[in-house]
Amino acid sequence: MEIIYDYPIWTTWFICVIFFGLASVIETIKK
Repeated sequence: MEIIYDYPIWTTWFICVIFFGLASVIETIKK
């Protein structure tokens, strides 16, 4: 359970932001 404390919820949120940000860049390139 220590992993949960090592990787707080904001870390997952930050990864999601990067993922959607990368997706937005890909969509821009396709246009």
